[in-house]
Amino acid sequence: MPGPGARDLNRAVGKANAYVSSQGAPSAAVPPNVSVSPRSVEIPDVVVQMPKVLRPVTAVRSTIVCASLLGLAEEGLKDAYLERLPSEHHAAIAALTAGQWIPVELAMEHYRACDRLEVDDASFERMFRNADGRLRGTTLSTVASLSTALGLGPWLPLRQYARTWERLFLGGGVGVLRLGAHVAQVEARGLPLLRVRYFAKGMRLLHVLAYERFCAQVAVDTYPGPDAESLLYRVRWR
Repeated sequence: MPGPGARDLNRAVGKANAYVSSQGAPSAAVPPNVSVSPRSVEIPDVVVQMPKVLRPVTAVRSTIVCASLLGLAEEGLKDAYLERLPSEHHAAIAALTAGQWIPVELAMEHYRACDRLEVDDASFERMFRNADGRLRGTTLSTVASLSTALGLGPWLPLRQYARTWERLFLGGGVGVLRLGAHVAQVEARGLPLLRVRYFAKGMRLLHVLAYERFCAQVAVDTYPGPDAESLLYRVRWR
């Protein structure tokens, strides 16, 4: 069943948007440089340093596209998806297996076709929840399980974001700031896939799913980055 925050999924990325886990109610977005309460305001602490030299992402791990394709099939949307995917890319998409590096352009075509489907919120959330389950073998998910077992909260997996990024993308970069005891800001840069609304919305939801494993309530707000291939995620939890 979709969480109560599912109705927010169609808000355009580029504003201060909130997505809240099914374990909590929606809450107001906060400005990019302000923490959730005066008591929790701290000088930002760098948890993961953004690379000093960035080049745009040129390749993407096929695993994320394969998980997306399985979700489309489970929702009965595969045929409609193929109708919206340019025919010259059909063979390449059909030949995908998990674990390959594929050109970012092919991943862009996949997510553009998904975006053209205009999937309803319930189906969208179901697909990404299932995709999250398939992707739990990533470094971040493994560390999240360890963090849960040790009662360390989200900060341990947050420190692994750079390693997770490198497993999924060639190029670009990610940085993490600690804004308060229960507030983190994740910044993704150099990722052309963020130009596609469907992918950007999915990234926001995956952040929620990653942290609701060990938090009673999670909220993720999105803010525009310095360019169209960047995005800020404000993660708050209890």
